[in-house]
Amino acid sequence: MSVKVCVCLVTGSWLCGLVNSVTHTALTTTLTQCGPNQISHILCDIPLILKLSCSDTSVSESVFYVASATIGLSPCLFTAGSYILIISAILRIPSAQGRRKAFSTCASHLTVVVVFYGTANFNYDRPK
Repeated sequence: MSVKVCVCLVTGSWLCGLVNSVTHTALTTTLTQCGPNQISHILCDIPLILKLSCSDTSVSESVFYVASATIGLSPCLFTAGSYILIISAILRIPSAQGRRKAFSTCASHLTVVVVFYGTANFNYDRPK
C-alpha cells in the first residue's frame, strides 16, 4: 500500500468519525431532557439519550439511522465483497487439500466478521 493511499484512508476515517460525532452532539444538545436522568447501561449511547428526551426526537432518530446504516453497512459490504473475491480465488485452487486448508483459514475469519457485524446490526439497526 502506498503512503498516499494510507493517508487517504486515515484521513477519511477521521473525517467520517468527526462529522458523525459533531452531528450527533449538535443534535443532542438541542433536545430537552426531562423525567428520569439515569441510564441503566454502562455506556451512554445515542438511542438511550433519545429515550430520556421529552422533545421531538424524529430528526435525531432519522440522522442516527442513516448514519448507522451508512457507517455500518459500507464496511460490511466491502468486507463481503472481499470475501466473495477470496472464495472465488480459493475455488480456483487445483488441489482439494489446498482448498480445504484455505477454506479453514477463511472460515474462522468469516465467523468473526459475521459475529461482529451481526451484533452491531442487532444493537443499532433494529426497529423500535
